[in-house]
Amino acid sequence: MNLRIPVLVVAALVTGIGSASAADAPKAPADVPAAVTPGTDATTNGGGSPCSGSLSGAVKAAFTCTVTVTKKDGGLVAFQVKPVGAVKGLKSFVPATFTIKGPIAVQTYAHRDLGAASASAVTSAGKKFAASDSLGDRGDIEVQVQSMEMTSNKFPLSTVHVHAHLVPASAKDKAEIQVDIQFESTW
Repeated sequence: MNLRIPVLVVAALVTGIGSASAADAPKAPADVPAAVTPGTDATTNGGGSPCSGSLSGAVKAAFTCTVTVTKKDGGLVAFQVKPVGAVKGLKSFVPATFTIKGPIAVQTYAHRDLGAASASAVTSAGKKFAASDSLGDRGDIEVQVQSMEMTSNKFPLSTVHVHAHLVPASAKDKAEIQVDIQFESTW
């Protein structure tokens, strides 16, 4: 699927990830820059690409975020998503961090395909949720590179959707948090 979706689409869930569609998602302000210049080995791309997302399940909220992309040795590309400001209902929140071994292609990357993939949230009431490699089959992150085109500077400009399924710290607790993030970036 090769979709061209505007920057900052909130919760654009794609077939196989969820049931909402990109048409259902609200758009963020148009005055936010679409992408930033990519980094070089072991450096970041100068402050991050803007993004937005939503939470559903035990916590429901929309948020804005930035994505910092770092090219590392060995063809790894590291992504770090950080919220901009406080997120309603949460004390702390790390929407997603992960690495992808290049070359990155238009495809879906399951949790097992990602390196160092994690996400976490602590609610205002102190309840902890996470998705990481250390949880085994509990909690996961999926990354879909939805489109990719080369810029005039020969860097790929990509539209990316991240879905994180956060589970509670207690295996007995049935509450969960779904995190959906959409951004456009170069690397």
